[in-house]
Amino acid sequence: MLMPDHVHLFCVPGVAERPPVQRWVGYWKRLAGKTQVALHGAFQEDCWDTQMRDRGHYEEKLAYVRRNPERKGLVRRGEQWPYRGKVFDIVWL
Repeated sequence: MLMPDHVHLFCVPGVAERPPVQRWVGYWKRLAGKTQVALHGAFQEDCWDTQMRDRGHYEEKLAYVRRNPERKGLVRRGEQWPYRGKVFDIVWL
């Protein structure tokens, strides 16, 4: 979910040896800054992360994020926000 002043990203490590979240976020910020010159230096220095403990916690946070554009008054319904999407489904065992 891309918001005017921040980004929400749900991710799952693809390897057993997970890199620290700070390093992973730094990678994506650098990549975005190289790809979109206007984004270079536009991100906050730090990030905030939450570890999802179970499917219920994940679904609660996902619903919260989906309503973000509504709460900000940008759209009437979250699904109208054009800057949202997913690359892969997150599967819970």
